Amino acid sequence: MFNPGGPGASGTYFPLLAGRPAWTRIAAAYDLVGYAPRGVGRSGPLTCQDPAERPQGPTQVPAEPSPAYKQERLAAARAYAEGCARHAGDALAQYTTLNNARDLDVLRAALGERRLSFFGASYGTYLGAVYATRHPDRVRRMVFDSAVDPDPRRVWYLDNLGQAGGFERRWADFRAWAARHHEVYGLGSTARAVQESYEKVRAAVARTPAGGVVGTGELQAAYLQTAYYDDVWPARAAALAAYLRGNPAPLTRQAARDPAVAQEAANATAVYTAVLCNDAPWPADWETWDRDNTALARRAPSRPGPTPS
Repeated sequence: MFNPGGPGASGTYFPLLAGRPAWTRIAAAYDLVGYAPRGVGRSGPLTCQDPAERPQGPTQVPAEPSPAYKQERLAAARAYAEGCARHAGDALAQYTTLNNARDLDVLRAALGERRLSFFGASYGTYLGAVYATRHPDRVRRMVFDSAVDPDPRRVWYLDNLGQAGGFERRWADFRAWAARHHEVYGLGSTARAVQESYEKVRAAVARTPAGGVVGTGELQAAYLQTAYYDDVWPARAAALAAYLRGNPAPLTRQAARDPAVAQEAANATAVYTAVLCNDAPWPADWETWDRDNTALARRAPSRPGPTPS
């Protein structure tokens, strides 16, 4: 069984990997079982916003957020939380990792398996760890990829702060790769030069959204994907290069909000927020958030900035 993380991501596509060459041996030894965790997709989808309330774009995220901008974001967060409570009602409290682990055991039993073989990525590693802690006698094999720190003192506030450092290192990896391929993309022969090319694009879409739909928010979201998937690097580098040469079309295609996936993304964000908020206490005062994230921005300053995933 497979959980791809989030929380809020669906693993229903997992069986389709059986047909890919890299998975041939695994698919021969195991049945690949995917599922949608509670609140995800067709599993009673959770929502925190009406469609009309979702950001339509283009959105502009300032490089240096002002106090007024921070207050706008704080008000938006309050409204979002109120929307979660309004849409979910009493069921909101039931979105937890502990319940996700209980669901996992129900699925194990439904498959007729005495012990569980499980593959978890990102948040899925925490879910697997919780399951194994509660049911060590029901575990056969587990594989964890991109593990989060399960220390109760870090879940989830400090883990989220720590993620930014990982994003910073991966963004550096992308810039170093683009610099090595300067003859192909022309973004600069050093990582710093590639960063400067990105900042030129960021400043330009802050003034005039690319294609009328890609502002700095959409740009950051698109280039955050370089931290997750190496296979998007060529397309992202080519889009920056084309934009700097006067052709915004590739960047617009890659970064514009896709209405077809907007509902899925909104659902994933709702589950992510509900589970992480229910699992553990978070700082209740805005001053702590402001102080910690301001310090974090100094340690991990590169664009794109971290966003929920």
